[in-house]
Amino acid sequence: MDLCVSCKACKTECPSNVDMGKMKAEWQAQTYKTTRPSLRTRIVANQPRAVRRLPPALRRVAAWGMAQTAVRTRAMKAIGFAPERPLPPIAPVTFTEWHARQSWRSASEPGKGEVVVFADTFTNHSHPEIAIAAATWLHRAGYRVLASSEKACCGRPMLSKGFLTAAKAEAEKAVALLDPHVAAGRWIVGLEPSCVLTFGDEFRSLLPGDARVDALARQSMLFEDFVAQEAAAGRLDGLAWTGAGEAVILHGHCHQKALVGTTGSAAALRLAGYDVTVLDTSCCGMAGSFGYEIEHQEASRAMAERRLLPAVRAAAAATHIAAPGTSCREQIGHLGGRSAAHPAVLLLRALAG
Repeated sequence: MDLCVSCKACKTECPSNVDMGKMKAEWQAQTYKTTRPSLRTRIVANQPRAVRRLPPALRRVAAWGMAQTAVRTRAMKAIGFAPERPLPPIAPVTFTEWHARQSWRSASEPGKGEVVVFADTFTNHSHPEIAIAAATWLHRAGYRVLASSEKACCGRPMLSKGFLTAAKAEAEKAVALLDPHVAAGRWIVGLEPSCVLTFGDEFRSLLPGDARVDALARQSMLFEDFVAQEAAAGRLDGLAWTGAGEAVILHGHCHQKALVGTTGSAAALRLAGYDVTVLDTSCCGMAGSFGYEIEHQEASRAMAERRLLPAVRAAAAATHIAAPGTSCREQIGHLGGRSAAHPAVLLLRALAG
């Protein structure tokens, strides 16, 4: 189980649809009954809770500390992380804080509805610019934009480390917070595949028989899939795009490829005029905390070198690299020497006007 990265490829590629990720989580949970989880494991599992509790002043202090090489190196070695791996940043202003300060339209344009941007921990606290790009795009496209409560957490880090009781509690809280949006008929769009796709996958296992989970799964999707859906329905016909002819190579997130596919991401980018090539890649090798863990460096790099990094290195300098997953973008930046963008950023960049 140590080398299982919970990519979910087995869930769709295995003839029996065996989900080793869920089996690993259960195995870890059973192991904790007799063996105390390590400090590193507890830190990773509780990272969303910890970062949500940081007031703005402490966020700035934490961001400063992480920027100090000597401090970061000692801390990472002590925990068991590879010191050469830069940790995701801590943003001084979260997406939900930014959203609360904006002036949003009181009603959507005719034929368009209200859309909730799901403020997952990774996007909200590390890369709010991605959620800001999605919200800005939705606003300019004529939708009324809301933000979910940052307390609505999918519990992905807890799931990945086998903290199933805590993950169930997070699932129950998230369903309760998001259900009013679902009941109001609002679409809930997510930026991080491993988070938003949890609603229709692990939530069904954590909260079996809860009708609200099924409703949430039906009413939530990836941002790019929403864009593709709206375009197919003719609701984006009035938009003008500027991405004509610009090349994009797209690396899909593992959970995205296993559960919904990359068709929506590619279609949305092509709508904007980009010339899109979908890479035939497997897991990038970062896989949440896996690529940060010092004992997994060789395996993480080998996975990236199989197909992803050669494709990144072969891409022309003018080619955009698109990757919906936070882990994927980190891996490409760490090992490929290139900056990868979330499709939402590229879509806003190509929206004229």
